[in-house]
Amino acid sequence: MLCLAAFAVAAASCASNRTSQPSPTTVPAAAVTTMSSVAHTADATDPGGMLAALQARPLKLPQISTPGNCPITTVVSSPSKDLGPLIGDGPARPGGFNPVDGLQLAPASRFSSDSWAGNKVLWALSSARPGPVLVRGHQLDGDHEVRFGNAPTPVSTFVMNPAAATPLDGGWYDFPGNTRLEQAGCYAYQIDSPEETSTVVFKAVGP
Repeated sequence: MLCLAAFAVAAASCASNRTSQPSPTTVPAAAVTTMSSVAHTADATDPGGMLAALQARPLKLPQISTPGNCPITTVVSSPSKDLGPLIGDGPARPGGFNPVDGLQLAPASRFSSDSWAGNKVLWALSSARPGPVLVRGHQLDGDHEVRFGNAPTPVSTFVMNPAAATPLDGGWYDFPGNTRLEQAGCYAYQIDSPEETSTVVFKAVGP
């Protein structure tokens, strides 16, 4: 678990990526690999076609205005005593790594993969969002996807469905998972719920 105090200085001086972002660049939904399975979901059914509707949304991610400058999300929160520090201020937030230091990638061989490195990322979802919530992503300074899961060839979506989960303190749900990347760089998660879309920008380092 990370120490919230270690993030306090960075968090106090920065605004949320949900309220101040560079102009987005659109990646059509068709450009995102569609997989028949999803990573870590307690219930992969799709009542009312909500997941299909979320998948149909295009990715609208921040642009990098200056080469080498990654506009990372540095807002950090701790909405539940049962969770460590979380990145961002949306209804679904990743955690488990310091946004300033970046996500440290473990080698692809750790996942019995030829190319997909990665590391654990804990996701938390507010009970204010009944779900489902869909997470996808893409590299901002290159052409690589963000993928999820433990498999040698990971999947392109991560679904949080609170229907079969038990809420933690403060009315939050936790969904452990793995973020998988082919190389270090600047990336963004797009987090889609029926009510809204938010983004979290992060950098990945190593392996």
